Amino acid sequence: MDSSEDQSGNQSKTDTCRLGLCEVCQVTDAKYTCPRCEVKTCSLPCLNIHKKELECSGLRDKTRYIPIKKMTTMDYMSDYNFLEECTRFVHKRKRSNGKHLHGDLPQHLHRLRMIARQKKIQLQFLGRNFTKRKMNGTYYDGRARRIFWTVEWMFLHVEKSIVEKKCRENETLGKLLGKYVDVQHSGAQHEELEHYRSRGFGGLKVLLKSERIKNCGKRFYEMDLRKSLEENLCGKNIVEFPTFLVIFKELQGEFDMIDSDEEDSRELERCSNKSLENEKTSEESPQKDADHVGRTNFLFTDESIWENLSSDEEATNAEKVT
Repeated sequence: MDSSEDQSGNQSKTDTCRLGLCEVCQVTDAKYTCPRCEVKTCSLPCLNIHKKELECSGLRDKTRYIPIKKMTTMDYMSDYNFLEECTRFVHKRKRSNGKHLHGDLPQHLHRLRMIARQKKIQLQFLGRNFTKRKMNGTYYDGRARRIFWTVEWMFLHVEKSIVEKKCRENETLGKLLGKYVDVQHSGAQHEELEHYRSRGFGGLKVLLKSERIKNCGKRFYEMDLRKSLEENLCGKNIVEFPTFLVIFKELQGEFDMIDSDEEDSRELERCSNKSLENEKTSEESPQKDADHVGRTNFLFTDESIWENLSSDEEATNAEKVT
């Protein structure tokens, strides 16, 4: 009995010594490890001190990145449980609403999407928790009967982009850009754009980032500075708001430009048909929707965008499997 007690006592001491000293008081051997920041503590007072000083919630970060080499069985089980929670959340939402999550799109955004479609602009929205969705301030003014767009300006070799709101759709793209590259209008603001001001409009090119087409991450549309914002966006796919890339004219050859709108017209028509099918499906019975839970992506307001935003490699692999 004495030997067994000594063995258990020695084992408990080795367990506490394995954690080392408490990182708060630096006196007592640590007994606990914080699931979130992995700080070693010995008691409840030290635990509370560590939470207050580090502003730590003490809850494990379920989305924290862990290299595959360092992942353990517990990490795999934790990821599996996290996915199960996401699945239960989706099922719960579907039972309560009887519609897809894109049925929760606010009325003013649904109206905005319909008006944009009348102008031959395929406008789509991301989930409400996405950063780009929170940045978007695009709206339709019923009195003026115009869309006021949020526009993101990206300048090559400039780290930060510029997000501008309340851009009238009837203003020319050159006038909107002139606020940043025209010396008369920009003044001394945005010193990092001095090289672009020295080039003038003649030495610059404005490209629109393509969305929902093949190789969309590497392909761009060339914009016409003399045309209005509405005319430049006509026939294009836009996710939340347009993103324009401003480059020097001599660098145009380094970008994959879309020369013809034929392919994009087919893509636009295909996306429009899918959107209409999704809207019809959302109006069907909840039981029929429940049968398609396994095949639907619920992160986006329009489930078809998930397929089109996937990489070409994934699309190629899918074709091989089918």
